[in-house]
Amino acid sequence: MIQFGFLKVPMAQNSAAVPMLDKFLRYVHERFGKINQIIELGTYQGGYSLFLHLASMMYGFKFVTYDIEDKIFNKQLFGSLNVDFRKKNIFNYEGEKEVSEIIKTPGISVLFCDNGQKIKEFNNYARYLKSGDYILAHDYCFSRTKFFDEVKDRSWNSVEITYQDIEGTVKEHGLAPFMQDEWNKAAWGCFRKEK
Repeated sequence: MIQFGFLKVPMAQNSAAVPMLDKFLRYVHERFGKINQIIELGTYQGGYSLFLHLASMMYGFKFVTYDIEDKIFNKQLFGSLNVDFRKKNIFNYEGEKEVSEIIKTPGISVLFCDNGQKIKEFNNYARYLKSGDYILAHDYCFSRTKFFDEVKDRSWNSVEITYQDIEGTVKEHGLAPFMQDEWNKAAWGCFRKEK
């Protein structure tokens, strides 16, 4: 597993994460239309947030990133680029209301669950998705068996969420795996709300 940085800011991702995100954004834009907003739950040190922010400038979508703590590695860079970072608890009433209102904004919403409670984030926020929206979870593998047999020490060394953890939510809210073979290489699960 190789973690790397973006613009000299640490990124808790593997080397497949940035090209896969770019591929995803282009594919959705070309096939389904313009993404209107991306919400990231879990800023951490901000490397992936910076990439998402720059992508928002290129594709013309709104980007906001949330974390309960401010661990941003380069606050000056975040400030000069006007990254919309919000230090907030996404599980209290005020935080959940704010995030859910952004998701419910018209147009395609994409939610990245990459905070400290990915299962809870995914299962809680999936209910706010509109038809055609996307939800992704980092440190994902279909099963723990698959993780230990095929992933660990090869492309990523952490599994915090599996299909079993979210299966009920996926079925209840009409979610379908999206570009999952490609996202697996980046240790992300990706689902599209179909109905």
